[in-house]
Amino acid sequence: MAETTEVVIKSDNGNGHKSDDERDENAASNSDLTKIEQDIIRQIEYYFSESNMRRDKFLIQKIEADEGKWVPISVLLTFKRLKELTEDAKVVADTMRKSNNGITEISEDNEKIRRHPDNPLPEFNEARRKELMNRTAYAKGFPLDSTMSIILQFINNNFEKVENVIMRKYFNQIEKSYLFKGSVFILFETKEAAEEFVERPDLKYKEKALLRYMQEEYIKVKRQEEKDKKERRKAKAHEKEAEAIKVDLPRKAILHFVTESESPTLRREDFKKKVLEIEPSIIVSFIHYDIGDKEGNIRFNKENDGNKFLEKLENGKITVNGFDFTLKLVEGDAEEEFLKKAVEDMQRARSKPANKARGRGGNQPHSRKRKNDEPSNAEEAPAKQTKDENVPAVVAVAAE
Repeated sequence: MAETTEVVIKSDNGNGHKSDDERDENAASNSDLTKIEQDIIRQIEYYFSESNMRRDKFLIQKIEADEGKWVPISVLLTFKRLKELTEDAKVVADTMRKSNNGITEISEDNEKIRRHPDNPLPEFNEARRKELMNRTAYAKGFPLDSTMSIILQFINNNFEKVENVIMRKYFNQIEKSYLFKGSVFILFETKEAAEEFVERPDLKYKEKALLRYMQEEYIKVKRQEEKDKKERRKAKAHEKEAEAIKVDLPRKAILHFVTESESPTLRREDFKKKVLEIEPSIIVSFIHYDIGDKEGNIRFNKENDGNKFLEKLENGKITVNGFDFTLKLVEGDAEEEFLKKAVEDMQRARSKPANKARGRGGNQPHSRKRKNDEPSNAEEAPAKQTKDENVPAVVAVAAE
């Protein structure tokens, strides 16, 4: 199941940092806002945040389609989370004018919103990636039925200087929905604030201790866990190989057969059929023989079956489809060498991967989704992960 993310923005001014005066001004302003107004501002500013604007193809398409980079409020109201808060475009416009974060701008006719031209998105380069990673913390231990609102409330009550909170989710094939994994990534305004979160002793959520790492450390831990898993799988495979090699095949159960005839046109099945005719109680495990060969070996299933079968023959001879063969028990060093090679052949056969069934042309049929112009809001369709699934796609990208 592929890992996905869900993001809710708390604050963002483009460079990820605010002065003390700006934080004091916003704090004072927020105290004058109602709960619904705070939620609307947070959701709209999330849509235009650096986190979302790097992955929301639908919103980017709408922005690029307008010369002034405006997005109609009516379009934003089709997004699930905002629609749950209000369906009134005037309420959205009036509320957003109360925001002092400087992330968005309202058009004069109160019908459109855009990212504020004085606060453009920063360039996402290697330096930016590292800077974001240094301010990101990981926490695990939240109940699987937690909501973003509950987690935000817990974080806001215990820590300041939080910019983004990312709920880590995966797509459940059975339920056909995204389910919370119990862990989050938190982007703080400063590296020091993130470190304070990670280092605070005995931090608990509902009496359960939270496992915490800085994001860079978390990635190293996960990579080491994956490496350890591979090593364990490899060791287990070696153990199975060793067990296979130790298989104790029955002794005195191998007969060597040879004919004076030139290029006998026989198959292994012909030999098996002849053995069953002579002694139905004896089971043939394998016949080592190729069509046209003048000699080969029969390996029986039980110890001493070689001698038992020879006792049924006259002078150790049989006739198979008109070809006369002389049989002799394989013993001593020849028997040990034969059994060793037989075990090695069995192990090689077991170690080969099974061939997967393929459709016509060698390809499996697969489903395709038709692209359309429907709104694709982040909380309904979380972003795909980067190559390193332990790194939130919208916060930082792991080094290749």
